[in-house]
Amino acid sequence: MIDLHLIGIGTGNPDHLTAAARAAMNAADLILLPRKGDRASDLIALRRTICADVLGGATRVVEFDLPDRDPDAPYRDAVDRWHDAIADAWAAQIARHLPDGGRLALLVWGDPSLYDSTLRIADRLRADGMALNVHVVPGITAIQALTAAHAIPLNDLAAPVLITTGRRLREGGWPDGVDTLAVMLDGGTAFETLVADGIDIWWGAYLGMAQEALVAGPLSVVCAEIVERRAALRAEHGWIMDVYLLRRSVPVDRPPLFDAAFDDRFQQLLRWRRDVRHFVPDPIADDDMRHLLRAAAWAPSVGNAQPWRFVRIRSAAMRETLAVHVDACSAEAAIGLADANRQQRYRSLKLHGLREAPEILAAFSDDSPRAGHRLGIGTMPEMLRYSTVMAVHTLWLAARARGIGLGWVSILDPGTVTALLDVPESWTLIALLCVGYPAEPSIVPELERRGWQDREPIADRIVER
Repeated sequence: MIDLHLIGIGTGNPDHLTAAARAAMNAADLILLPRKGDRASDLIALRRTICADVLGGATRVVEFDLPDRDPDAPYRDAVDRWHDAIADAWAAQIARHLPDGGRLALLVWGDPSLYDSTLRIADRLRADGMALNVHVVPGITAIQALTAAHAIPLNDLAAPVLITTGRRLREGGWPDGVDTLAVMLDGGTAFETLVADGIDIWWGAYLGMAQEALVAGPLSVVCAEIVERRAALRAEHGWIMDVYLLRRSVPVDRPPLFDAAFDDRFQQLLRWRRDVRHFVPDPIADDDMRHLLRAAAWAPSVGNAQPWRFVRIRSAAMRETLAVHVDACSAEAAIGLADANRQQRYRSLKLHGLREAPEILAAFSDDSPRAGHRLGIGTMPEMLRYSTVMAVHTLWLAARARGIGLGWVSILDPGTVTALLDVPESWTLIALLCVGYPAEPSIVPELERRGWQDREPIADRIVER
């Protein structure tokens, strides 16, 4: 029988060890210390220091090489295989050093219950038939060390806190219904994907260690400082362990103040939104694309049906097929223009960027959405498609706010494009969109600059009854 003691050791400061942790370490027959390679040599060194300071008896300390996780494989699959490999490594060390059973201890950063996998890996050993009793000695978590270092409460008065990961924040954005986020295991800087206005951040790295680093303030002010400092620290030490707290300074249930300065900026955004045809080849980061699609989902929709469906076209062959189709439709449309001068001017226009834009999206509307329960579409079913148009326009504005252009390609046969993209029968094509950084940013629409059509006064388009 193996008595496995998972001992929380805090964030690296030996003073964070509890009396229970010290007792469990000295009662163990064997302590296993994982080595993570040269870049994380500080981590094994800290565990060695803790053992040297705490142990006073016959406890053996054995080091072993921790398997690496495949960074290129899908995340969940890679983690599952990684945990299997770690379980195998534990089992090999147990067979070698505790063949007749005994008390085994592992030193776990923070607390074993919070965003740590040692308990799940122990379950794998049990599932493989090992006789195992698991005991947990709690430790100071990184979140506790962070709030202590900044001398702040974790939560606002009577308010909830959501603990999440950098990956979830990066992929899903700020979750609904919560004003405070504690973010752990952020391999990058996911807070950069947020709209920074109205958010405060408390960031800490190497908490409790000699090289502890802290930054706090409005995210819009200190974001760049954290990014720069984090990169420098990682380069210096070869690894970094950080955590941060995000809190909305204006709670989500309290409406923000949209002042005159905001209105002026919003008017500029509207005027600088362009239907772009000329793109530079620079790629758009996946984080930016996720941000734009999340923004599109804030659009209004009839019955809250959210009927928009987006297809992100990644295949070069499909992109070329669509471009050839649009070229053919454009040539046919030119023939249909009776005026020779207008026909010549039409042929001089660049009508799509399907070959140049780094991203291509097709926006569809689901005519039979599960959501919404058919509210508002009994007499006007076309409202579903209008809702998807609103999502496209919302995406358009969100893109322009990040300096990204969007071109709506409409000279095409919707049935052909729908068939090419092999989508469900209930989906109706609304837009084929080219997305990328514009080669020629301008406040004047291209069709005005090319003499095709000027913008006309809005007063001519308003009537009263």
